[in-house]
Amino acid sequence: MDSADRVKQGDVLWIEPDQCALPDLWDGFALRVDAFLGVDGYDERGVNLVWVRGPYHNGRRWCDELAVLVPDDQPLAEPDKAPPSSHAAAPAGGSNDDT
Repeated sequence: MDSADRVKQGDVLWIEPDQCALPDLWDGFALRVDAFLGVDGYDERGVNLVWVRGPYHNGRRWCDELAVLVPDDQPLAEPDKAPPSSHAAAPAGGSNDDT
């Protein structure tokens, strides 16, 4: 596999529900790769499976970090499904909290 196809730190991946199911995010979610935790075998295609960790996006904001096992060629999130790969700035006089 070409190194350009591999998951990299800072990538925003699209995680399918069969990879990691979260309540209220039945269609999947975006996860920003902040750290690699290690390799854990191969998928049915022979592609390395890697554990990655990072915050997920719930459609409104970045949330707690998750560890997810993904193939090394996991698709990137599509722009219409995922926010930019950095924390959104809070509006003046406001916050990013939902409270």
